[in-house]
Amino acid sequence: MRTLLPLLKDVATKRVYKRKSIILYQGEVPRQAHVLKRGTIKVYRIDNHGNELIINFHTEGDIFPDAWIYGQSSSTLFYYEALEDCEVYTIPKDELLAIITSDEDARQHVFDYFVRSHTSSQLQVNALNQTRAADKVKLMVYFLLLRFGRQQRDGRYFINFKITHSTFASLTGLTRETSTIELKKLKEQGSIEYQNSRFVIDRKSIESSIGDDSFAAIHPTNSLL
Repeated sequence: MRTLLPLLKDVATKRVYKRKSIILYQGEVPRQAHVLKRGTIKVYRIDNHGNELIINFHTEGDIFPDAWIYGQSSSTLFYYEALEDCEVYTIPKDELLAIITSDEDARQHVFDYFVRSHTSSQLQVNALNQTRAADKVKLMVYFLLLRFGRQQRDGRYFINFKITHSTFASLTGLTRETSTIELKKLKEQGSIEYQNSRFVIDRKSIESSIGDDSFAAIHPTNSLL
């Protein structure tokens, strides 16, 4: 099946963003739709106290800002910052939507991506709603596995971008100290490995720790586009 990225190669403009560059600002009216060709983007907002609250990450093939592209918002809802050096395709949103609607394979890939992204986001919300820090961290690690994990031969899942302790704390809404303590517990029980700010997650172990068999039926998203 054809994917979306090759369809943009000859019609979109490729832009390069260095690490920590702001690609879009919260409240900005975008001029173009964006599709991430390479790298990782951090999506976040700033609360009234000046704290950074991470909403999500974008990886290869992701479309953004999706609410604006699909007419649900007149401006960008969050900040989009390059977590590492990135290459991004930019194209007028009407042209992007025309490409998606006219190509059956691209349309199916985009549909699958949004469905699975929505499913993993529900797990993210579930994690944030937990009252105990341990449960919040376990479910957030599981969200990362399902949304971004790449399965290895040994059955574990690798997150192919750096997530520092500060970044993970911002993602969970916990203090850095608390999230670090809970991650250390997961490491000691064999649910995760955490080296050089990169996660390797043992799915069976983290599912056992969560204690909910219903999650086992969910297929990881990976990069579908």
